[in-house]
Amino acid sequence: GSCQDPVNIILSKTTLPYKCDSTYDLYVAILNATGRVREYCQRGMIICEVMPIDKTCNVNGYSTEGFEYKWYLKSDIGKKTFLGTDEFIEVPLKDDYCVDITVTGRLDKLSKKCTFTVCELFNEDEFKYQQICPKGSLEICVGDTTSFSVEGSFPSDARHIWTVGGGVIVTQNPISNKTIEVLWNFDPSPNNSYDGIICYHMESSCPETPECCINVKVHYNHGTVNAGPDEQVRGLKNTLKAEPTYSGTWTMVKGPGIATFKNANDSKSSVQVNRFGIYTFKWTINCGINYSDEVNITFLRVRVIGGTGKQGRDSCCVDPGNFSELGERSTLRSYSIVPNPIQEKHFQIQGGSLETTSELMIIDLQGKKIFEKNLNCNTSTQEIELGQDVISGIYYLRIQDKDGNYWADKLLIIH
Repeated sequence: GSCQDPVNIILSKTTLPYKCDSTYDLYVAILNATGRVREYCQRGMIICEVMPIDKTCNVNGYSTEGFEYKWYLKSDIGKKTFLGTDEFIEVPLKDDYCVDITVTGRLDKLSKKCTFTVCELFNEDEFKYQQICPKGSLEICVGDTTSFSVEGSFPSDARHIWTVGGGVIVTQNPISNKTIEVLWNFDPSPNNSYDGIICYHMESSCPETPECCINVKVHYNHGTVNAGPDEQVRGLKNTLKAEPTYSGTWTMVKGPGIATFKNANDSKSSVQVNRFGIYTFKWTINCGINYSDEVNITFLRVRVIGGTGKQGRDSCCVDPGNFSELGERSTLRSYSIVPNPIQEKHFQIQGGSLETTSELMIIDLQGKKIFEKNLNCNTSTQEIELGQDVISGIYYLRIQDKDGNYWADKLLIIH
């Protein structure tokens, strides 16, 4: 099986040195071959391909005449079913595949065939993308143009195949877009709604993904709109609660200040106002006909009435006009001083629910303000560093916002 230079063959009684005028040179070629298997995607299929390697020694007069291939499943012990006779086969399913490589070699006038077996160890599922489903609004109105999109990592040669029922794709060249715009323009008369459908699958050099479809309800004449219940809330922020939840817009009808919607097209949008009082908001949808409903939200000022420390009292309901007390309750205030007492010049104010910037003041027992600092409303922990002139003693710590609401507690400083 090794490669050698020609070897002289000594013929008994005739080829001893100087007793014969001729010798024989014997050349031996032992066929030896293998193959290297690879898998890749092409034309939407998984391809399994073998590259034959002839390892036969290249002795004088030897040549490789060709290769033959027979593919089969590794589990087909008897090799009853051949899958192909070329260098490659299309692989439809995850399995273990083998190929018999028959090499034909010629040495001078002698020709011989020998078969070698090579098997692959790839996982064909790694070449298959999972099902991808589109996302978008599931309830819409006739005449709406809505977006639908798919998420994930896509190959560079991805082709996005969109199919729409009950609407028209208005996005140019949708096959190259992960997001499309759809105009829902079907007339459901005499019905008040119809069912639309959005389907998606991806094509590439690898197998296409399974198709995924979602149904959408397209309304023409909904008939009723509910902007949600009237409410009284503490503070300057609230979450609205309108029905139906699609194709609507929030607007402010009236109020003492400015209202800012987080998303004016979201029926459950939060709204922030800059002044306490009663506000009226309108939720409007257009499903062939405009429908709207209004809701009144009263934003109440929270005012400390009496007591200090963690068990102070506040009003739960204060009329925004004259701030008369409508009810009282004992509440656990949310600020804390850490540590208290303090032995250094440094401590923290933790907790609280600061809607705006508040002022921290430290007052001694004679009523003199010895320290003040504006607190940041964007963090729940405030670092406080006192001056060197603050001496040991009992102090009164107060946090107050611009509307006069305040919280207070005793502060003990020990040096």
